[in-house]
Amino acid sequence: MSPPPVGECPVLAAAQAAEAPSQWTLSSLCLPPGGPLVQPSTGAGTMGSGIAQTLVMKGLKVILFDTKHSFVDRGISMVNKNLEKLVKKGTITPEVAHAAASRIEPAVSLD
Repeated sequence: MSPPPVGECPVLAAAQAAEAPSQWTLSSLCLPPGGPLVQPSTGAGTMGSGIAQTLVMKGLKVILFDTKHSFVDRGISMVNKNLEKLVKKGTITPEVAHAAASRIEPAVSLD
């Protein structure tokens, strides 16, 4: 199944209407013109940051959203600590960890 046209993207429409669906699914991924797939992650807590980590390690860009900067910062910190652990175990290289971490975009507003 191909992604919907950008004008009909359910993720962008929900973000513009400031409504977050109860569950983001792979079918809600949108492909911006000429850009990589972007997946929002609502909530930067343990589950949200874990979802974000999984997606960035698969090559997707993630918008990590929460209501406060401190929550988003903590979520990004959790992802970075987990990536460092994977580097120490030899599961991934430092370059892979850095590339994955760079695919997270913090957000505290849906504007």
